[in-house]
Amino acid sequence: MQGRKANMVFNITIGVSQFAMPGVAQAFGNNCADQSRIELAFATIDKHAAILELMGMVMKDVGDMPWDERSFLWHGHTFDFPNIRGFAAILFINPIYVEGLEEPKWRSFAGGRVNTLWMVPINEAELSFLRQHGIEELIKQCPAPKLMHIFSGMPQFLPHTFSPNFVRIN
Repeated sequence: MQGRKANMVFNITIGVSQFAMPGVAQAFGNNCADQSRIELAFATIDKHAAILELMGMVMKDVGDMPWDERSFLWHGHTFDFPNIRGFAAILFINPIYVEGLEEPKWRSFAGGRVNTLWMVPINEAELSFLRQHGIEELIKQCPAPKLMHIFSGMPQFLPHTFSPNFVRIN
């Protein structure tokens, strides 16, 4: 689903949450109904609205990952994504862990919460910081936590690390 709010445009999956993700119980225990269902979301400012088409395709593929890989997606997880110039990965952010971060209001489903995972592009420096210090410390670095989910073309967590000529070398 695509929508607009003020100067932001967004994509949100609808239906990923119909099936509980495998592997959640291994991380959260058997009482994991509130962690087992997700919908993915991506938001950007109008200036970068063209990226929504790409991210819509990515969201479809990523939405299948938990079942294809018999795993799960959650807050703080990442996957390599060098397809946005200057960025290296996508970070999942769950608004339940960030005070004031907006999210769609979902009804509970099959006895549990439906979680929104915002897909936030991060650069190589942010990815390195995340790996060294963890998601909570990375979030503390964000100068505008209520807007961290909105892609602006700049790093959301460590803005001083922006490099428009970034090229990933594997």
